[in-house]
Amino acid sequence: MEKVGLVAREPEVLMSRIGVNWGEAVLVPVVITWHRASMELLDGIPIVSIYQVNSFINGFDSIIDSVRTFRVSWSYL
Repeated sequence: MEKVGLVAREPEVLMSRIGVNWGEAVLVPVVITWHRASMELLDGIPIVSIYQVNSFINGFDSIIDSVRTFRVSWSYL
């Protein structure tokens, strides 16, 4: 959670590193684990098995209101 919060304070650093030019983004902290368990939330942070990442991404719209997010925007990029 803390690492995503730090990135959210200076999103232009991340955007320049990954080579995108977005004006807005939603950052979501996610814990990826080797444990073969179903997705669960711990204090609003999804814990997802590496084997279920694809289904987590495909179904993300249905849980976005339940997870912690950081909405960031900037106008000078």
